[in-house]
Amino acid sequence: MKKVILSLIVLHTLAFQCDPGTGIYDPTPRDMEIITGLQVRASNGVELQKFGNPNSKTGIIKAFPNPANTFLYGTGSDIVRRIWFVPGELEYDYHGVEFDVLYQNFLYPEADIQADQVKYYTPNSHFFAINVSDVPSGYYRVFFILDNGEMYWDNIFIDHEKPFQESVDQVATDWD
Repeated sequence: MKKVILSLIVLHTLAFQCDPGTGIYDPTPRDMEIITGLQVRASNGVELQKFGNPNSKTGIIKAFPNPANTFLYGTGSDIVRRIWFVPGELEYDYHGVEFDVLYQNFLYPEADIQADQVKYYTPNSHFFAINVSDVPSGYYRVFFILDNGEMYWDNIFIDHEKPFQESVDQVATDWD
């Protein structure tokens, strides 16, 4: 009986995440894998341009360059203990969402992040330099855990084939 009830609860939950007309999964703004925009940053960390409405919670973390080719660098005002790269999927439907408000006091479960990661890194420093040459080209949600337990995340595009400006042009094409 318990299994039947649990199954009904799961099906009920999934039903509300599917488009009623098609039965296709309909993501929500807090889904871990969706990427709703991207902040382009130069190799010195300067923000250059924004595409879409980034669902990032960067706070005191800055990762650059974005897009990245071989290395992703970053700084934080607290020690960065752990970093995970989780493959992302582009979503264009969240232009009006105020992610600063939505993500206030919100954390993703570390177990979910670990289950979906393609790269894990432990800098244990205020500054980090990550060789991303072993991470396949594509969009990623990059999660950061600080020494004080705070969690932040950013949307990063990795492109091993093109120089920085051509990668930015690719991102622009993706968001047109």
